[in-house]
Formats: sequence, C-alpha cells, structure tokens
Amino acid sequence: MRTVPPAKNTFFRYLPISPGDKQWGLFVPTAGYSWTPAHSPDYPLAKHPSAYHFQWQQGRILQEFQLLYIIRGEGVFESAEAGRLPIKAGDAFVLFPGVWHRYAPNPETGWDEYWIGFDGDVPRRLVQQNILSPKSPVFSPGLGETWHSLFTHAIEALELEPVGHHQLLAGLTYEMLTRLHALGREEKLAGTLDNAVVSKAKYLVMERLREKIDWEDLARELHVSYSSLRHAFQQHTGFSLYQYQLQLRLNKAKSLLNSTQHPVKEIAARIGFDCPYHFSNLFKRKTGLSPVAWRHDARGGGHGGELAGQ
Repeated sequence: MRTVPPAKNTFFRYLPISPGDKQWGLFVPTAGYSWTPAHSPDYPLAKHPSAYHFQWQQGRILQEFQLLYIIRGEGVFESAEAGRLPIKAGDAFVLFPGVWHRYAPNPETGWDEYWIGFDGDVPRRLVQQNILSPKSPVFSPGLGETWHSLFTHAIEALELEPVGHHQLLAGLTYEMLTRLHALGREEKLAGTLDNAVVSKAKYLVMERLREKIDWEDLARELHVSYSSLRHAFQQHTGFSLYQYQLQLRLNKAKSLLNSTQHPVKEIAARIGFDCPYHFSNLFKRKTGLSPVAWRHDARGGGHGGELAGQ
C-alpha cells in the first residue's frame, strides 16, 4: 500500500493534558505526520518544541513514549537499549521515556512517517511487566489499511477536536499497543508447534472435560512430544494443559450454577469432580465465593451466604 500524502508535508499538534485526562491511565500529548523526500537537507523537517526536537549528532531523551510508523522509504533507528536497527516501510518503533535514542531516514529514499506520543499508568505498567520492552522496540505490522486508519483517525481527532477527543486518542493508541503486543506474541510463537496442533489439543480437552486426562497420551494422540505440546500450549494460551482444563471446568460450573437448579454435588460430578467438597473448596479459592453463594449472587440475591437444599 502506498498512502497518498496529505496536502501538507508536515502536521503535528501538542495538547494540554488535564488531571482528568490522566485518570484514564493513558493519554496522548502529541501526534502528527511528516513526509520527508529523498535528499532532504534537514531532518526533522519542522521545528518542534525544545523537549521534542533533536539532531542526529546528539540524539534525544523523552519523558514519555512515542510510537512511529513508517509508510514509505527506509532508514535507521538507534537507542541505548536496543543498539542500531534498520527500519523499512511497514515498520513501527517505540520510543521509551528516559531512554536515549535517535532515528533518521536514508538520504537516498527519505521516508514518510506517522507518530503518536503517549504516557500514563497503563503503558508504564506494560513496561514493568515486560510486555513492552526498550530492548525490543521495533515491530513489523506491514503496510495495510488497519494501521493507516488508526493513525489517520488520530490525526483527524487532533485537527477537529471533537468532544472526547482525548479519550478517542487514548483508545486508538491502546489499540495500537494491543496490536504490537499481538505481533510480538506471533514472533515468539514462530518456533513452536503449529497453531492447528494447539487448537486440536484445546478441542480434545474440552471434549474430555470430565476425564482425568493422561497428558502424555494426549501428546501421542496428536503425534507430538509431550514437552513440545506442553511448551507450545503454554505459549499460545497462557495456561498449562491442566490449568486450561480446570478453567474450562470452572466456567462450566458457573454456567450450570447460573442456569439450572442442579445441586452442587451433581454439578461437581458433571464437570469431573468425584468429591463435592474438593470442588467447593477449589471454586471458592478461585472465585472468592462458594458455589451456593455464587448462585445466589448471580440471581440477584447479593452475598447471601449458603442456602439450604442447594
């Protein structure tokens, strides 16, 4: 996809951020675009506020995040955490607060870029949890309508400033971060078992909800090693095989408690628990409520405690 540039080669805006905007956990102080032609003598083309402007020789340290998306050309990105990395059309890279960095297009090609700045409790928590890492700042979402649409909607919100534009910008940025996280997971999963094997394993676990499954037998049935299945399943789902079966059982129990009058003992048996007391203790540990209290609460009774006959 080659995006047709707007009439202006550069557009950006810096927004005041109120305490109310920060309460959302993610806020956007700036966004914009810049089309840099080949053999351009200067980069960046426009003068930005001193906290944002930089020159290649010195680089820059920001106090917030930025996400840049390149839609034409190629260049280079360098940071104190990631080193020097090549950038091509279809790549996106994240700038992290407090991390020295610099970037520029190849003079022979120039490049066209969108960017959006953001900060808040949400992105900083993502860094703390290593979901976003300054050691892995470059992603390759490719050239497509989805990413172009996200950025053009952000630019439109900056230009028109409709009611709630701060929250609209935050929502668009959150979707971008979610998509980057998905890309990162796809890269990690590239060396694991095919998704079809994991999907088949999930189906078989669901079909055998009441059974005590021998996981090594299940792996043999899928024609893979147990260690490969265990690792791939954890990577794809975030659960071990046993934890996944347990979660399915608990979900089924919640559904039966909400929609039937079956006694707890019968529900326990239906989902594979021989001992109703073990089931009740596990259910309470996982949900904070006993099965009877869960049923009572789900039907609008509040936390009414144990009900006789259930």
